[in-house]
Amino acid sequence: MKRKRLCILVLVLCGLVHCTMLSVKIEALMTLKVVSVKSTDPPGFGMDSKLPVTVLYEDAEGQCIYDIVSGTGWEYGLQAKKSEGGFYIEDDQVFISSPNAKNQYVEFASGPLEDGIMIELVTQKTIEQDHFMVVDEETGQVQLISSRGKIYFIETQVRHELSIPETNRIYCLRDLQTFMKMIPLVAVLAVFMLVSIVLCIHSWRLSKKDRKGRLVMMNIGIVAVETVAFGCILLKMDLPSSLMPAKNIFNISHYIQEFSAANRALAKLTDAAAFETLSVFRQNMIAAGVILFVGVVLCIAAVVVERRVLHKLEGQAARQCD
Repeated sequence: MKRKRLCILVLVLCGLVHCTMLSVKIEALMTLKVVSVKSTDPPGFGMDSKLPVTVLYEDAEGQCIYDIVSGTGWEYGLQAKKSEGGFYIEDDQVFISSPNAKNQYVEFASGPLEDGIMIELVTQKTIEQDHFMVVDEETGQVQLISSRGKIYFIETQVRHELSIPETNRIYCLRDLQTFMKMIPLVAVLAVFMLVSIVLCIHSWRLSKKDRKGRLVMMNIGIVAVETVAFGCILLKMDLPSSLMPAKNIFNISHYIQEFSAANRALAKLTDAAAFETLSVFRQNMIAAGVILFVGVVLCIAAVVVERRVLHKLEGQAARQCD
């Protein structure tokens, strides 16, 4: 009996390991990505440091700028803190008094900024070419722009560099393709979680009938191998933040709305890059569907096979007793 309880405990611990690894990855994916800028040194004593106008953000109290500071304790890591120092705007430049000047400020962010929000600094290396799909949400017109891009796409940065109006939505085709290529891996992770839950519940039921616990031990081996594979896949996961929801990563309605709008816009274009992106979307959605279907079938098959094996073992035990 103790051995059976230990086996069930090991299965439960494997499930907790799944949840822990997943939560750590989600936190990393949902951390806001930002590009920083340093204030220029004042040319003379008593003069003010200068920042580009792109550091200005709007909130309920008006315009503000965000310092990049290091958190402590439970909030260890970089944070965006609303600057307490005074500043003024002149000739499309932001000036901050020298005594209050800090080293780094948030210039561009991959999502809405809040006071104290955790952030991650990204290095923006320029790549040779990128494709940006600009959608006018008022008229429905779609334009594909081919331009030199950054290794990490941030919509506000591209909007500023290409002078695109605020009313237009910008999609990076590279980000769309990267996200869709991750969908089959997401499906595999979902199947692994399903396998872990099903085998844990089924093993608990088996432990009441399987006296020697052989089937439960086999399930532990399956879940252990699957846990290692789960962690390896998580390490490869890298979902672009430009297509992520602001708060809840499991907000399914956000993904449906986001990719439905992107597909409708792509369908209006005749460029090769647009056709390639649509093809990547369809191929990976089909692959994800197949993976989920096969995973569900395998879970059902595993339960059915183990029940038959248990029934056979019970029959053998009964004949030995006779």
